[in-house]
Amino acid sequence: MEKQTIIRELMAKGIMVTPDILEMALRDGIDRVVSSRHDVVMSSVRTTERTTNVLEPIKCSSLLSEFKKEYTIEDAVKSNYIRYESLRRMLLRKADAVSIKNITNAKSRITVVGMVKEKKDFGFVLEDSTGEATVKSDASVETDDVIGVNGWVRNGVFTADDVFYPDIPMDRVIGTIEGMLLLKNTGSNPDVNADVTVTPDSFITGKKESMTCTPNIITMERDGKKVMLAVYKTDDPVNKNDAIKWLRRRYMPSNGRFFGRGYVLDPVPDILWISSKNDYWFDNYKGTTMVSFGYGRSALVDMKTRGIKQL
Repeated sequence: MEKQTIIRELMAKGIMVTPDILEMALRDGIDRVVSSRHDVVMSSVRTTERTTNVLEPIKCSSLLSEFKKEYTIEDAVKSNYIRYESLRRMLLRKADAVSIKNITNAKSRITVVGMVKEKKDFGFVLEDSTGEATVKSDASVETDDVIGVNGWVRNGVFTADDVFYPDIPMDRVIGTIEGMLLLKNTGSNPDVNADVTVTPDSFITGKKESMTCTPNIITMERDGKKVMLAVYKTDDPVNKNDAIKWLRRRYMPSNGRFFGRGYVLDPVPDILWISSKNDYWFDNYKGTTMVSFGYGRSALVDMKTRGIKQL
């Protein structure tokens, strides 16, 4: 079986494909990897097994450092336009699409990319910069979703065969680095050894603390490799299905804050941390490790194996 096929099958099962996992699959078969599921069910992390090689310090940077205190209508319009264009480009990498103004006389199966303007009993209204179209579909979509639609035009009605989202690519390179990441949602300091500590509004490397904000994407780099961490804070509970919906749609809710690309998940995060009012949970979606817990809790993440220890 080819490597790309193995990677797709494992990621479809929610298994992060590291070089070691891929080697096991090539040697022992996919079923052997699935039965072990080290990267999904691991509930503890390596605390003593560390490489003897001298590692360079982890470098951190964030997409955003602070929000503007005031926003205008122009800011909101610009932010929504940037979000739409970012997601539209992702979808156009998946399929060739025509503009809505050109679908009326289509004689063959076509693809259209646009934003859901409103939902209807029979489907929804889709719009792009050239116009809008009524789409007959039983797909579950939400207003403002940016989606691709495959289908046929019959008697002036666009009937959808398939609706697809930007989603996470199955063949992407999953980021791993040597190091421990502490996700801290508490005022106290857990007695753990971490290379990087991240709170909803800061990250700490060594003795240096840098202020940030959420939603945000933090990049951690070491020895030419990197891990992307998406951080999101909300006062509402968030479950696994909510988080998967964000990853499929490739953006996080803005919470009324307009800040351009900040809430578009591009590039794909390797880890998604959601600080919210719910019980602790973690899972894996197409190679992205998802973890969520409320105030007063922390979690230690091995950025190489993605093992997680609840603190």
